[in-house]
Amino acid sequence: MKITLVGDSIVDNMKDYLHWFYGLHGHSTEDMFYPGTAPCDWFTPVQSMAGDMAMVLFMGNMFTACTQGRGAVQQVYEEDINHLADILAMMGKPVLWAGPPGFVGTTESANWRLPIINAAAIRLGQHYDNSAQVLRQNYGGQTRLYTSWMPCQQNDRDQGWCWEPYGMVTIRQPDAVHLADSGKRRLAERIVNVT
Repeated sequence: MKITLVGDSIVDNMKDYLHWFYGLHGHSTEDMFYPGTAPCDWFTPVQSMAGDMAMVLFMGNMFTACTQGRGAVQQVYEEDINHLADILAMMGKPVLWAGPPGFVGTTESANWRLPIINAAAIRLGQHYDNSAQVLRQNYGGQTRLYTSWMPCQQNDRDQGWCWEPYGMVTIRQPDAVHLADSGKRRLAERIVNVT
C-alpha cells in the first residue's frame, strides 16, 4: 500500500521516521507536505495523489496566501479541513487524520484543532486519532500538558538522547512547536501503528 503524507512542517519534521516505520510495515510513501503550508494549499495537489490512502496532519498555519483575508484562524482552519476532507472523500481514499500537538506548555483541552479535525472525520466516516497525545503528560490527575521533556524510553537510551542521571529526554525543539528526535520518533511511530 502507498500512503500519501499530507501536511505542513510537523510532517516534514518527522518524514524520515514516517518513511522508515511505514517501510518496516511494507508500505511505500508519497510526499505532499511542505513547511508553512495550510490545508488550502493542498486542495488541488491531493486530487492527483497516487497513494491508496492519505495521512493528514496540519498545525494551523495562517501565513500562506490561500488563508489571507478570509477571517479568524479557527474559522478558516475549520472550513479548509472540511473542504480537504470532502475532496478526499470524493476520491474514495481512506484517510487517517492525525491530531497535531499543541504548543509546549498548553493543555490538550486548549488545542482547538483537535475537535475540528475529529468532527470532519466523523462527518465523512474517516478515521481520526489523537496521535499527539504521545507528546503530553498528565499533571495533577486531569491536566494533560504538552511538554518539552519526557521520561526516556529504551530507544532514547540506545540513541544516546537520554539526559542521565535524570532519565529525561527532549521531545520538542526550543520553538515549542517542532519536534526533537525523540518526539519525531514517538509521533511517527504512533501514526504508523494507528494506520
